[in-house]
Amino acid sequence: MATVLVTGGAGYIGSHTCVELLNGGFDVVVFDNLCNSHPEALARVQRITGKRLHLIRGDCRDHTALVAALRDSGASAVIHFAGLKAVGESVKQPLAYYDNNVVGTLRLLEAMRECEVPKLVFSSSATVYGDPKWLPLTENHPLSATNPYGQSKLMVEEILRDLQRSDASWHLGGASRCVLCRCRSRAGTPGSRPAEPRSVGWRCGTWQASRVMGAARPPTRHYARDRMTTETGLPEPLPTGYRCSDRYVIEAELAPQSMGRAYKASDTALHEVVAIIVLAPALRDQDGVMRFRLSFKKARSTHPDAVHDYGEHRGVPYITVKYVEGLGAAVDVGKAS
Repeated sequence: MATVLVTGGAGYIGSHTCVELLNGGFDVVVFDNLCNSHPEALARVQRITGKRLHLIRGDCRDHTALVAALRDSGASAVIHFAGLKAVGESVKQPLAYYDNNVVGTLRLLEAMRECEVPKLVFSSSATVYGDPKWLPLTENHPLSATNPYGQSKLMVEEILRDLQRSDASWHLGGASRCVLCRCRSRAGTPGSRPAEPRSVGWRCGTWQASRVMGAARPPTRHYARDRMTTETGLPEPLPTGYRCSDRYVIEAELAPQSMGRAYKASDTALHEVVAIIVLAPALRDQDGVMRFRLSFKKARSTHPDAVHDYGEHRGVPYITVKYVEGLGAAVDVGKAS
């Protein structure tokens, strides 16, 4: 069976992909500098699948290391996950994001050309669609970016399109040998979660949702199960002690926000207090949800230290922001946008 080189394979998406590749009969070599992951994730992958993989510790900006990895492994294809991924952090450290995400991909493509491996799956992001013009998003949606992270992904997509147009080896019988995966809200678990969050970049709905969906415990054991109904939605208002995802426990109701109710909540993962803004029921149609998401993106770009994450619980959107004692929610997301 063919060998696949998976860059960033010890991360959340990468480790889950390794599980599927191994179960599909592929040989897997992971190339990862472990700056935002842990080798224990790969140990879990091997326990889940009962199969072995090989880890090469290296940085995607290291051309020599990439060439050696491709040649030594005999890989015939690459799945490229390696890169920095936190929107808020990218606003503070744009050069680091362009260096890791864009320069790192260039070094990888050069190594693939040298080793004659013209097959690539690139883990892009739905952030390349910018502020949604319509929902749900489709592939013909206009492309743009509202932050350095999204811009770095969009730059790489353009590089890959240019490469395909200039090099016939990236086509086979008229079909592309390069695939762009624009992921959003990755979540779920193959019975046992391979990867754990390790950095501030994982203050996101992906991990929260994966825990709600069974990574931490069966959903039927969630607090306040008796308050739930078969209808999508949350109790109004949220009662004290209610778990808004497996991570946040409601402590008290705060002053209302322009787009919904605000609550003080304990972040059980980071052991700190945050404010959660839950979209008002009257705004939960498609247009209201889109405006809520746009407000989050704009508020996060102007208040990156105060606006944390966007997520959904039982189909209801919410935003977590910094909690300030005596004030409550540090930002009114609707007004800040």
